[in-house]
Amino acid sequence: MHNSRIDIIVSLDESIYANGQAYIALSRAPSWKSIKITSFNEMSIKADVKSN
Repeated sequence: MHNSRIDIIVSLDESIYANGQAYIALSRAPSWKSIKITSFNEMSIKADVKSN
């Protein structure tokens, strides 16, 4: 049996309310294989257009 470890479970949906919040949630994981995205809405990806 193949064991995979999920370190981060994240919902990228209307619960995301701040610029960069999705990035912060995803960046906490040590690798892409350790992330489970339970829901996704492209409107949840928000960035500050004034960033340097």
